[in-house]
Amino acid sequence: MAIFLCSARRKLRLMALFCAFFPAGVMAAEPWDEAGGVGEVVFVAGGAKLERQGQQQELAKGTKVREGDRLSTAANGHLHLRMNDNGFIAVRPGSSLELRQYRYDPEAPGQNRVLLHLQNGTARTISGKAGESNRERYRFTTPVAAIGLRGTDYIVQTEAEVTRVSVLKGGITLNPLGPGCQADLQSTCATPYRRELLAGSPQAYLEIRIKGDTPQIQLHENGKAAPSLQSAPGEPQARTEKEVLQALQAKRPEPLTAPASALPESRRLVWGRWQAVATPTPTLVSQLTPEREIAYSNELFGLLRPVERLVLPQGSLAMRYDAGEAWLKTAQGALIPVPLGQGALTLDFDRRQFQTRLLAATPGADLSLAAQGKITFQGNLISDPARSSMRVTGIVASQAEEAGYLFDAHPAAGALYGATRWKR
Repeated sequence: MAIFLCSARRKLRLMALFCAFFPAGVMAAEPWDEAGGVGEVVFVAGGAKLERQGQQQELAKGTKVREGDRLSTAANGHLHLRMNDNGFIAVRPGSSLELRQYRYDPEAPGQNRVLLHLQNGTARTISGKAGESNRERYRFTTPVAAIGLRGTDYIVQTEAEVTRVSVLKGGITLNPLGPGCQADLQSTCATPYRRELLAGSPQAYLEIRIKGDTPQIQLHENGKAAPSLQSAPGEPQARTEKEVLQALQAKRPEPLTAPASALPESRRLVWGRWQAVATPTPTLVSQLTPEREIAYSNELFGLLRPVERLVLPQGSLAMRYDAGEAWLKTAQGALIPVPLGQGALTLDFDRRQFQTRLLAATPGADLSLAAQGKITFQGNLISDPARSSMRVTGIVASQAEEAGYLFDAHPAAGALYGATRWKR
């Protein structure tokens, strides 16, 4: 008892003696102090470990996690976290995930920060209130890419030289790491190579390789390398592609009863610009209706398609160019309108192939653009980079009465972005 009543100087001497008699390993309980945790383990199966300040421990249900923790799973391991902003993270077998930053303050949403890094393996993330309230300070990184938030539920799969992302709900942006995009929260990651993927395309995923500049859209039906859309044990149930299509059909609106003369002439496929882009085009938000959903987007435009049951015809069709719009973005960020002409689009539904061409009158020179690619069984148009001078992502309306696509190309004068609509 007398020890605790000594003077301040004797207390300091006693603390020094205490440290001398007890080795550092005994004093190391502090790193496992669970106060101030940013989340909690809610499910664990198989081998799963937590590394904190250079030390490791086996994970168990109820373990609190903190900023800076590295979580790893064995080949048979599954790990689920519920974060303090109600976010959800699933670390699948053979994976390593680091919680580099995770800060949530409901009273100061501008201070919220989320920075997750997947070194290898597969993780599914359902973002919480921190990311949804401050999307500019939310980032999920891998050794080759940075993922930004446009929605809530996505799956990331990464290896040393390739990253793949599937979207279950909402949408994401994917950028290669490099100049203008670092694995932190300071860089904007708004490079010309950024691509976006929305849950409206459940059959597709984005892939980026360490030696490639631009993420490419791939199809799940093309190989086994795609991130699995199936929910792992204990995860929230993900909707299958069939269920997504059924949901789209279920929310199809009742037929309009207005007279035909009051309806726009076959204006089912439309595009709009992002709010921040200064062009006279209607905004994407203003074009959204219960009858339409966003299908694809690029840096300037979003393409909207009708919510309908898709039926594709047989044979080959030559579509007629109906309308289009293109803008050249210079290195200084200025937007210059570019007239389009000499358009052609052929759809071969038997071979599931399309080809298209455009002439873009860029300042000082006419630019001939062409693309070839695949028509998926969902009516999506996706160009093949090896056979195309522009990147095309588009859609075909039911019975191919209409088609539309977004395109981008990168001539010496800048980055060209455009949107087109086609009719029979």
